[in-house]
Amino acid sequence: MPDTIYVSGNVLLNPSELNENWKSTLVGHIKKKYINCTKQHGYITKIVSISNKITSQINSDTCYIKFNVNFIAEHILPAPGKTLECTVNMLFGHGIFAEISDKIKILIPIASLKDYKFDNKNHSFIPIDKKSTKQPISKGDKVKIEISEIKYEKNRYNCIGNLK
Repeated sequence: MPDTIYVSGNVLLNPSELNENWKSTLVGHIKKKYINCTKQHGYITKIVSISNKITSQINSDTCYIKFNVNFIAEHILPAPGKTLECTVNMLFGHGIFAEISDKIKILIPIASLKDYKFDNKNHSFIPIDKKSTKQPISKGDKVKIEISEIKYEKNRYNCIGNLK
């Protein structure tokens, strides 16, 4: 489940957008600008609420109206040691590829799956110990992982994790 953060920022509105629907236009601009991925905030997935304390000023260079906004957003920020739930989307002999909210890609290498073996026939990882209470892992399963390494590049996160 995403965490929430408080974000302060600004958006520009064209004077022609100042009509009876300016607030919904402002919300649209906030979503367009901030629902993305940054190294600072991770993936902002949803704007939860926008503060009613909105200030504005006219940009002297463009005549656009600059709105200073504060809002609460849901976000996913991977960090080493953090436990997250992800969805398995590919299994192969060297590990598992999983993702969070179709955004963050995670590799779970075979070295961290020492209690499992890869079943080529069923394309799944099954517990080595037949008496184990661990469940087989198949495509589409939800698994909990602990992030061990992260890489941020080109506005996206790729991670390596260990099964919890």
